[in-house]
Amino acid sequence: MQRQPIMGTRDVCVPRRPARKQKHAQPARVARRAVRFAPVVFPCPTNDPRFKKPISLWVVYIVETDPPAGVDPIAWMLLTSEPVETLADAQERVDWYT
Repeated sequence: MQRQPIMGTRDVCVPRRPARKQKHAQPARVARRAVRFAPVVFPCPTNDPRFKKPISLWVVYIVETDPPAGVDPIAWMLLTSEPVETLADAQERVDWYT
């Protein structure tokens, strides 16, 4: 999915996180994430006779483009049977699950 073109961006407010155990505290921030999407086809499992044909799905992949130093980027991959043909479709699918 990282080779798919960036079709737009999506901002999300990330709340402040207090320090816990070995993790440092993080201030609140706005994370800008790149939105990518594409249709995919998963082949049938070879060891399960219930599946007779490949499974066609859509993938929506969003990943933070410029996280603060020392912070892992926020990344999320959504698989859906609903068509995702435009940025508006991708944004709607993400809204359904957030």
